[in-house]
Amino acid sequence: MSSRRVPPLRNRSERPLSGTSQTYLQQLGLATPSDAVVFDRTNRLFPRQQDPDAAQVIRDSYIIFPHLQPFADPTKLTPSEASDSLYRTPLFLLLSQGPPAKFAVRLQQV
Repeated sequence: MSSRRVPPLRNRSERPLSGTSQTYLQQLGLATPSDAVVFDRTNRLFPRQQDPDAAQVIRDSYIIFPHLQPFADPTKLTPSEASDSLYRTPLFLLLSQGPPAKFAVRLQQV
């Protein structure tokens, strides 16, 4: 099975503005404990390899964040990085009148 790379980027950079984390992947809780640049595929990508029947039902891949509002967490992101209005904007307005994107998360086949 192929591997996947998931670099969260802000202004085309994988490095956070502050904190002790080496990458946004690590800062947002998506990296493996042993390597800050490796996406924790076992715990953060659904369907998982250990759920063999799920891949037959769900054709797409989904990234599962450690908590519900990862881009609004003031303990992980600086005020200039955080986007709490992303979670306060009604869903039907999010694409047309929501806040501008600060991060890009791309799931890449490697």
